[in-house]
Amino acid sequence: MNTTEKIVATVRGDIISLINMFPDIQSQEEMKQINNEIEDFTLNVARYFPGFVSANLFKSENSVTNIVQWESEEALHTFLSDPKVKEHLGKFTRYVKPAVKICRLYKVIPAASNHNR
Repeated sequence: MNTTEKIVATVRGDIISLINMFPDIQSQEEMKQINNEIEDFTLNVARYFPGFVSANLFKSENSVTNIVQWESEEALHTFLSDPKVKEHLGKFTRYVKPAVKICRLYKVIPAASNHNR
């Protein structure tokens, strides 16, 4: 799938997003450690799985949100059922229990052009 196809797939809603939220992190040191572990896992493990599209890592003052996009539910479930992935993801619960959501994009609303105002 090339970049153009990924954009089209996202607009059609074919991309599956796994949203991991780590709320109420207690310290900046813990935040740094969670960020480093998520980034390391994504760079060295997740992105090599078939169907991986992208990962976006967000942080606020006391939370981290990681949004990982997959080409299909099958690709996501293959990833999540891998024993090494399960073991690694389980390590994140030592900080906080993440709130995990699996979502399908259903609509994109583009910015209005200045000509239409």
